[in-house]
Amino acid sequence: MNTKVNNYFVRTLGCLWIIAIMALFLPEPSSAMGKVKTKVSEIKKRGKDKKKSKNKEKLIIEENQSTLNETINKQIIYQPFPGADPYIEPIELTEEETEEKRRFHKLIKQRQFAKSYKVIKQLPEGGLTKKERKIKKDLEIFEEVEALAKENESMFKKDEAMDPSVEKTVKRLYRGAQESILNDKDKLAKDLLIQSLFLDRRNIRSKKLLELGLDSPLGTYKVENVESKYWKQSLISFRSGFPGSAIEDLKVVEYFDPENPEVFERLGSFHYTMGETKEAVDSWKRALYLNPKNKDLEKFIKNAEKEIERQDKLAKERARRKRESTQEEITDENFQLLRVVANANIAYSYAQEVRTQMPGRKVVVEETDDGKYAVKIEKPKENKKEKPTDKGVN
Repeated sequence: MNTKVNNYFVRTLGCLWIIAIMALFLPEPSSAMGKVKTKVSEIKKRGKDKKKSKNKEKLIIEENQSTLNETINKQIIYQPFPGADPYIEPIELTEEETEEKRRFHKLIKQRQFAKSYKVIKQLPEGGLTKKERKIKKDLEIFEEVEALAKENESMFKKDEAMDPSVEKTVKRLYRGAQESILNDKDKLAKDLLIQSLFLDRRNIRSKKLLELGLDSPLGTYKVENVESKYWKQSLISFRSGFPGSAIEDLKVVEYFDPENPEVFERLGSFHYTMGETKEAVDSWKRALYLNPKNKDLEKFIKNAEKEIERQDKLAKERARRKRESTQEEITDENFQLLRVVANANIAYSYAQEVRTQMPGRKVVVEETDDGKYAVKIEKPKENKKEKPTDKGVN
């Protein structure tokens, strides 16, 4: 009996001990529920903030898109005249300004670059095309180079030992480079300036134009004899079947040595090969002037001039026949339609057969409005009957 009581007492004491421990360490029910509610509210708040952020981003994107559309529409509505920059509003020039603009282009052709810059400086930007504004910027660079060259000459003495003919060649090369820059031929301009430096290493104008006009400062190019390169290249181009390129190469060589008869003798031969007989004769005559002892060239010139005369006669004859054919009126009254075909060769072949079979009758081929070819033959002329005369009537 005592054993049972003791066991019951031990179990009861153990249960009470467990309950006490749980009471000490477990949180109160109300506190636990509060934490759960706080967690749920935080999650809901994050969801709302995220939704607001998305709506805000969407609004910003829509605003940016509308701004972009407005910009595009403005660009579409604004249509400047051809050749004008989009950021410069075009304006209409007065009669005086238009006349000055014509004078500017005339001065450019005459290679009077300093005077042309003074003229274009007075014209409004809105009245210039994109090409003209580019030329104006190039002319500004020419003026800057000239100012730097004069400043250098005032500080250092001019090289008096230079040969006058070399000095003349250097000036010609520099003018050619300026013209090439204005015509967007930067490679040719660079070669001309390098050749001028090959002849005169101290030429400040060529150095500064390479730096400011062609973005080639000292050290980015090699000074060499460019003339020999173009001379060899002209022959290679001609033998490769490109006489046009060979002619362009020789025209560059002409800048370097305009008194070399071999240049113009070869230039004439290239022109003659291309069928440009008049240009060939002009080049050969210049070569003969520079070298009067070349008797073979005299024969070439005489034969070529005879060929020119023959070609002129043929051209005049073709022009006369064309005038006569256009003067004659081809109508349904005096011509009869024989056949309409789609091929020109078939039409002319058929017309020749008709002409052979019916000599004395004119046969013509006429192109119709729909691109076909009509073969027509002249109608036979009706003989007018002579009116009888009343003989013996008093």
